[in-house]
Amino acid sequence: MVLIATFAPLAPWAPNEIDRTITDPQVMAHGFAPPSSRHWFGTDELNRDLFSRILWAGRISLAVGFLTVGIGATIGIVVGALAGFYGGWLDTVLMRITDLFLSFPFLPTLILISAMLHQYKFNADVTLVQVTTIVGVLSLLGWMDTARLVRGQFPLAAES
Repeated sequence: MVLIATFAPLAPWAPNEIDRTITDPQVMAHGFAPPSSRHWFGTDELNRDLFSRILWAGRISLAVGFLTVGIGATIGIVVGALAGFYGGWLDTVLMRITDLFLSFPFLPTLILISAMLHQYKFNADVTLVQVTTIVGVLSLLGWMDTARLVRGQFPLAAES
């Protein structure tokens, strides 16, 4: 997947490029040209190449995945390491905060936060704002398991 998405700039069409050479009246009426040698997966309703759009979308999906895991793991490692290393009241406070975040149902919370953030209009690239929102929300809701695992390793390391 990473290799395929890396070669997206070599795709035969730009992701939003409309093929104006399609002259079939039936396709012109509603789009959706069938697969051909020019369009391997066919076209969408605006006669944009689906193969190229899928390649470019893969890049965004991979970026969201890698960024979310990286940020979530970093937060979890920091919180878990602080709780495990210092222990005492800091451990109690950080683990109760972790338990609080774990108590929220994941999907409804994800939808609610995304909807709340979607109402704000930012003067920036729409895709960048959407990707940043998704990464931020998923990272905010995905660090707790890592924090508990890291915190649990500190007493084991102290015993050895």
